[in-house]
Amino acid sequence: MEVLRFGLDGGTKKEYRPISPAVGGWASEAPPKPYPLFGLPHLTGSGPVFVVEGEKAAERAQQLGLCVTTSAFGSSAASRTDWTPLAGRDVVVLPDADSAGSRYADEVARLLTGLSPRARVKVLHLPGLEDGEDIVEFAEAVAAPGTSDVEIGKQVLALAQQVEVVAGERGFEGGADGAGVRELPDGLRCYQPFPTEALPPAARDLAVRGAKAIGCDPGFIALPALAVMAAAIGNARVIEVKEGWQEPSVIWAVIVGKSGSQKSPALDLATEPLKDLSLARLAAHERASREYQEAPADYEDEVSAWRSDKSRGARPEKLCEPVCQRLMTQDATVEALAVLLQASPFGVALVSDELSAWFGSLDAYKATKGGDMAHYLTMFGARGIIVDRKGTKLRPIIVPKASLSIIGGIQPGVLNRVLGREHRESGASARFLVAAPPARTKQWTDEVVPARVRHRWHALVEGLVELRTGVETEPEAQPQVVRLSAGAKTAWVAFYNEHAEAMQERDDEAAAAFAKLEGYVPRIALVFHHAYVVDEAEVDPELVSERCMKDAIRVVLWFRDEVERVQAMLAEDSHAKELRDVLDLVQEEGGRLTPRTLMHRKSRYREGADEAKKPLDALVARNVLVLHRGRSGPKGGRPTETYCLPHLGCVEEPGNETTQQEAAIGLRYCDDDLDPGSEAKRIQAASQPPLPMESASAWGLPASIPFEPVTVTELGLEPMAGCFVTPAATRGPIHGRAVRGLVQ
Repeated sequence: MEVLRFGLDGGTKKEYRPISPAVGGWASEAPPKPYPLFGLPHLTGSGPVFVVEGEKAAERAQQLGLCVTTSAFGSSAASRTDWTPLAGRDVVVLPDADSAGSRYADEVARLLTGLSPRARVKVLHLPGLEDGEDIVEFAEAVAAPGTSDVEIGKQVLALAQQVEVVAGERGFEGGADGAGVRELPDGLRCYQPFPTEALPPAARDLAVRGAKAIGCDPGFIALPALAVMAAAIGNARVIEVKEGWQEPSVIWAVIVGKSGSQKSPALDLATEPLKDLSLARLAAHERASREYQEAPADYEDEVSAWRSDKSRGARPEKLCEPVCQRLMTQDATVEALAVLLQASPFGVALVSDELSAWFGSLDAYKATKGGDMAHYLTMFGARGIIVDRKGTKLRPIIVPKASLSIIGGIQPGVLNRVLGREHRESGASARFLVAAPPARTKQWTDEVVPARVRHRWHALVEGLVELRTGVETEPEAQPQVVRLSAGAKTAWVAFYNEHAEAMQERDDEAAAAFAKLEGYVPRIALVFHHAYVVDEAEVDPELVSERCMKDAIRVVLWFRDEVERVQAMLAEDSHAKELRDVLDLVQEEGGRLTPRTLMHRKSRYREGADEAKKPLDALVARNVLVLHRGRSGPKGGRPTETYCLPHLGCVEEPGNETTQQEAAIGLRYCDDDLDPGSEAKRIQAASQPPLPMESASAWGLPASIPFEPVTVTELGLEPMAGCFVTPAATRGPIHGRAVRGLVQ
């Protein structure tokens, strides 16, 4: 497909005319969807691919020596483009400096991480841009006398290297298709990274950047963020799965970690906007209360004046006592919560750093057990509650729609105790979404959460709270109902049927958790839907999209794995716990561990390598790890032993650096029928113009391999722009050929 761009009215307007191959020639129309990527033949190599918004920006980026592409027909049509050529690639999105650019970057990231294998996506906001500007203006701004386009391109590459991956980071997800090891023998399970790419953009950025700054797992932020969004919506909206089945915006979330695992900073970051809004409401209520206290004297004076001269009009109205509609609380009994909920028809959030205290307070002052939790279970469904106050002369507290989201943390050793038999049988424990990532070793970092990430998260939560505007609350909250689109309904039915089969295969405790996870899918889809509504994405506010439903399903499938992993963790004996601790360390070390590293990291194994090998060998015997023995060093000695997760394969043997170079370059070259006896040549079909020779490392090539321009006549090939070769740097002849615009 070719796209012709015409500048109209002196360049203030643009008109596009696509032309595409047709029978007997060309037709002035676009080809069938999906459309091809811009510059597809030049997207070769394994280096980063930059995605910009529009052909003009793409052409300028090409001049800077960047491997670049864009989608057809503007920022609102990204979903109509075929992105599969970027599967598994490193991609850097360069959005325009406006809201449409941010939405385009979010949509591209979502599409790329939906590929198999998923692309690893970074979003680079170029510094110094004014509203609506892009890489064209950036290049103009940084250009100085004597500065070449190649040098500007290097600056963009350097900026991209400083940006963290925001979506598609593989972590321990396994093989090339991104599917990780889900279940291991003897109940041992590897922790799977939270699917942050499924979150709405503001929550995703908060989880990814916050985890880097705090030094915690992204799940520690992502899970509380889900509950914060749900609490902000509250009784303003419900989702209707089918007639007679509605789910409220209520989420119970608990993050599990040892003391010092950064639970509290993660919770503080996620709940910060909810706390700020709550403090602002309390301050406004204090001011209104003071005015109310001062009002009676003024009111009596006004009534007296009115009685003496009724020509003044209607009798003055007495001020009503102000009521504070709360958003959250941190410590409350059922009775106190009922009072809060009566005054806050949209519901509240209970936020606690240590939920063990909340569990311990249940029924603390009651002779019979179970009454408090029964009320909480009703609040989970946002149904009506009646709470009798102490004393026989006081009227009961009646709340027609009691909506309560719970957000908190707990230590692993306490979790099993508080979620005892009583709460498991009542179904309380099954209602909690749990994230219990392995402990991480604390390390200093200069990373901070960027102000724009915090601001966007605050703006999202504030926007979700504003959804309450216009919702009728007398005599009770009447939430607006959103329904499923056709695509969302199809995805939901497929999940529902698969989930029902999976639930039948589980024991009673796991099946109970699975039953509640079923209802969490529409709840999370409801939250995602309104996050995009608030973010002004192009969505129908009354219909949940297929995208939101699939993202919700993906998140719940993660929780489905995690709940079984946590249940197995709670049931393990001391030996199984020892093996799991070692397995967690293997994951923390990137999926590979040596006995010497285990001795260094865990004091209990410092008696010697043989002692450290025992748990590792036990994991090998259970097919959880594989053992790889390397070569002995040049002076002999014991070969290095490395224990690896199976899906990572064996590590490279020492001394095989040349083979690694061949593998890196072999991704770009193909064997052909050139004379095997001739000097080996390697051809790179680079973008137009090619990257400079010293940028080999940016393409994933060893920096030690030099590139040299050659003439095509030396190779006996057809003339072609952008060809580079490197002398043979490895063993044996390597054959290659240049293909116009494409390496096959």
